[in-house]
Amino acid sequence: SFAFAKNFPLSSGDVISFSAGASYTFSEGDSLEEQITDPVYFNFLRAVMEQSGLSPSSEYPSNLQSGFGHTISLSYMSPIGENLTLIPSFTYNNMMFSEGSMKNRSDKTKNLGLIASYAFSEWLNASAMANYTWKSSSDNISEFEDFIGGISLGVTHAF
Repeated sequence: SFAFAKNFPLSSGDVISFSAGASYTFSEGDSLEEQITDPVYFNFLRAVMEQSGLSPSSEYPSNLQSGFGHTISLSYMSPIGENLTLIPSFTYNNMMFSEGSMKNRSDKTKNLGLIASYAFSEWLNASAMANYTWKSSSDNISEFEDFIGGISLGVTHAF
């Protein structure tokens, strides 16, 4: 994988962060024969599949997650006053699979996020965050939407 990142500080004190990257994933797992410990059962499955014109090695390869991906991310950090910082962000990721039954499938994942952080002192801060993620897939099966949020309390101490 490789990625490029650049921060653009603005005269107002705000900062725009941009990153883009690409990767290729090499995956390796157990084949169907390695997953099924009973050789009689595996041979039965193989015979049924071969009668249908399929093979266990092509339909259940050990490298299903192999593929090319690229990501683009953008965030905007804006201090509001002395103690509050807001950071909205957007990330786009596209994974294109290259092996087995998922070959030529493309999954596009998008994420909108917002973080609000308030510094009570040099050593104590609180943050609230929310993320909305949605995924679309060329197979229309593995699509989803998700919303997650949370709060955190941070303590900093130098040794």
